[in-house]
Amino acid sequence: MEKFLRIQPGGGLNKWRKLLDGLSRGYSPMLNLSLPESINRAINGALGRLGLKFDNASATLINELRGHLAHLEKKNRDLEERLRISQHAECAHKAELRRFLRLQRKELVAVRQPLVLISQIQRSGGTLLSQLLDNHPQCHAHPDELYIGHPKKYVWPDLNVALSPKELFERLKERHAAQAFYEGYGKPANDRIDDFDKFPFCLIPSLQEQIFLECMSSLDKPSERDVLNAYMTSYFNAWLDNKNLYGDKKYVTAFVPRMHMYEGNLEGFYRVYPDGRLISIVRDPRSWYVSARKHKPHRYGKIEEGIALWKESTAAAIAAKNLYADRVYLVEFEGLVNSTETVMRSIAQYLDITFSDTLLQPTFNGQPIRADSVFPVQTFGIIREPAARHETHLTNAEREYIARETASLYNKAKELIALQSGLPSAISSPCQAAAQIHEQAIR
Repeated sequence: MEKFLRIQPGGGLNKWRKLLDGLSRGYSPMLNLSLPESINRAINGALGRLGLKFDNASATLINELRGHLAHLEKKNRDLEERLRISQHAECAHKAELRRFLRLQRKELVAVRQPLVLISQIQRSGGTLLSQLLDNHPQCHAHPDELYIGHPKKYVWPDLNVALSPKELFERLKERHAAQAFYEGYGKPANDRIDDFDKFPFCLIPSLQEQIFLECMSSLDKPSERDVLNAYMTSYFNAWLDNKNLYGDKKYVTAFVPRMHMYEGNLEGFYRVYPDGRLISIVRDPRSWYVSARKHKPHRYGKIEEGIALWKESTAAAIAAKNLYADRVYLVEFEGLVNSTETVMRSIAQYLDITFSDTLLQPTFNGQPIRADSVFPVQTFGIIREPAARHETHLTNAEREYIARETASLYNKAKELIALQSGLPSAISSPCQAAAQIHEQAIR
């Protein structure tokens, strides 16, 4: 009686060894007929593509199978060797990484400096100023917008110290930082979605959380300031490619649009940072509206709504200056872009930090970065065109409306700027400012 060899699908090398052994002992090959017909056909097709015939157990067939088996066994040995080498290398890399991270946690740079908060309505130069401060040796410069606000970024967070450290970290952690870790840092404007600078940003989210929890575990009764010190320490130390971590620092600097505008935010800020500083930028309402409208037409497209937001921001900056005096510094956007060195020297003097040429070049982690503009930008450094775009991008009716709505408030802001810094305004006096706006409106 003919003896049959039952062949099951799968099995890799063992299947072929079994087949070769059976054929050598006189068995005829037979597929497992209990399998679905589609699988039988697939197996027969696969064997056929190998050039193997199963009509008899001839010496030719056995030799063909032996050669194929030898090829598979060599391939398998090669794969096993590569896998062994790869696993060894992976183990070594993991061990080195664990050692590095242990050292990173052990040799932490404590970040307890007061916060310089840059805040005003969007499209007013907050990103530019934060990038000018980026590489200053006396500043821990937060590289992106500060997203610790809760429940929205422009709301000063409730630092309830009764919460567990893990709950506090969940409230403060910046999800944009985690996204930048995986995708790189970039800040595209609407019309530059495929044309913006992108940089590596190696802040490891799990390491930041671990550092924060370790910092908090060392505190018996943490204050709100302790919580933010722990957070800033975790942020800047978990940012592994931070080129400006070390050195004698005086401030942490960070930009959050609109935080100065809403009730209770500055009260919370100064409660945690009585030694903190607010810098608020005031931009010519005409050039601001041109930029804001192009940036987000659905939000700023209606001139009445857009200018109302500009007025709210400017009024809040003036109120903060009147209430908190020397703890608030107002900056004119047009001066920042047209007379950068003069304005940055005045800011350095205000913060009591040394003036450095790094204050004249916008950077991200020390690398030059192009302006965050809604219009095309080809070069690095300061661009002056935004300050004058209103001359060609507004109608006479729009100029007249803006002049009528903003002249009084804008003049108050410029007067305060001139008084605090001793610097001449881009428009020399409030009266001339109103006159110039009105003159251009009726042209």
